[in-house]
Amino acid sequence: MERVLEECDARFLFVMTHYPPFSSGGHGRVDEKGEPLERPIRQARAFLIPLFTRYGVTAVVSGHDHFYERSELPGGVTGIVSAGAGSRLYSKTDNPLQNPHSTVWRSEYHYCRVRVGPEKCRLTAVSLDGAVLDEKTWAPRRRNP
Repeated sequence: MERVLEECDARFLFVMTHYPPFSSGGHGRVDEKGEPLERPIRQARAFLIPLFTRYGVTAVVSGHDHFYERSELPGGVTGIVSAGAGSRLYSKTDNPLQNPHSTVWRSEYHYCRVRVGPEKCRLTAVSLDGAVLDEKTWAPRRRNP
């Protein structure tokens, strides 16, 4: 993965994973020290987020918890949880240690639309009735040394 990230010269770079590095839902639960209980989430935080930060990943888009959530992670990577696809929606937990980076959270069926242009990229989360749940716009990426 590191070689692919290193060689990528795209203006915008999205990485898709099943397990989100941060989530305000049941799968993102943490212990009393703030460490994720689920091993794949611990691994994503320990190994993937540093790589994504180093190589200027625009966003990591994940599933696993059935809702929509946008998080602005340390290092400039945006985390998107977008899941459900008609399955039962999940609720939000009340532990502030779980995802201190969350900026938008909605337990609603939705889809995400991504528009890419030469100078900006915009993700719009849209409910099934057409209401905009969230919008995020990115400038072209920069690698961090």
